[in-house]
Amino acid sequence: MPDYFEKPVNSKEASFSSLFVEPFSFTNGISSWPLLTIRLLTILLASFLLYRVYKLIKINQEEIREEFTLSRIATVHKNHIENKAAKKEYWKSQLSIDNWRTDDSNFEAIWHDYREKAKLGFSIVRILFIFFLFISFIILIQMFGDQANLIPPAPFRGEFNLDWIGRIAFAVTVAYLALILYIADHVHLSSHFIKLLANQPAIIWPVELTKIYKNKYGLPENIVQYKILLDFIHRHTAIHNKFIFYPFICLFLIIISRNHYFDNWLITPYMVLIYLFFALVTLMSALRLRAAAMYAKKEILKRLNTNSAQSPIYEWRYRKNDNIVKLKSLTAEIENFKEGIFKPLLHHPMILSLLMPFSSVGGVYLIEYLL
Repeated sequence: MPDYFEKPVNSKEASFSSLFVEPFSFTNGISSWPLLTIRLLTILLASFLLYRVYKLIKINQEEIREEFTLSRIATVHKNHIENKAAKKEYWKSQLSIDNWRTDDSNFEAIWHDYREKAKLGFSIVRILFIFFLFISFIILIQMFGDQANLIPPAPFRGEFNLDWIGRIAFAVTVAYLALILYIADHVHLSSHFIKLLANQPAIIWPVELTKIYKNKYGLPENIVQYKILLDFIHRHTAIHNKFIFYPFICLFLIIISRNHYFDNWLITPYMVLIYLFFALVTLMSALRLRAAAMYAKKEILKRLNTNSAQSPIYEWRYRKNDNIVKLKSLTAEIENFKEGIFKPLLHHPMILSLLMPFSSVGGVYLIEYLL
């Protein structure tokens, strides 16, 4: 049996057949081809899921535009800005999500500003910046750490197999990080968008939409605006439950590809931390979005329950006897709304998806190592 780390002495003189001395087997525990096959499938899957996330976001935006009777207002494109300083400020405002502020109470203006920031070009720039920081961090760790203890040597037979283990490992890392960072970037933007809406004293919604809600609840505009906001948050975040678990599917495949069942693959604490980091990036993004939605709901209830004599709600409440009943009914409906992003945390899809990679054979192996 050839040594696990056997390599041709002179690769130039090695015959073509000697490059493929690695046996192809899924059941004997002596082949690295299963890892290469699974990771190649992971690359294809991650690329497909990345495209699917992009399409789901676009579909969701169009459905919201129709359901909330939003117009197709054209936003100012960077190419139409002639002044260089204005262009620089425009790009800075689109890339700096956390510095996004607005004094405009018109929802359509805020919505189109959000859609501008969510454009693929701006997302790619933000993702590349984070990707560069991550790769730099990994390089620094490898430069100042014990290489053998960070990334264990790969079991291989033949130069061809060794080369492709490295190439596929790099490709799967790029594809997986692209998927995670794109989801995290969109969720980050959505979280800030929701908080921005929640902190607005009043929001001017489209006239047709406001009329529908006024007729449905028999309440004035300054009250039904809060129900519209809750429904919008629910509709806007509903799409996230469809793709928040995508990275965990890829993580499941990455973990299981290094299982002892296929070959003598080793795992180090450094690699465990990488697995956990990948899981936590997605998890924290989802938790951040839910926290923003729950904050918005809390603000809505606070304003509906205000007892300030200067509040328009307080003034309207006592005009007629049945006004209190209507207002309490609406408040109770909002308070008891527990669908989508507002579900209890233990029933949330992101918690269930977190268990996916750790319920596999690879997950069992990872847990055994930790113990």
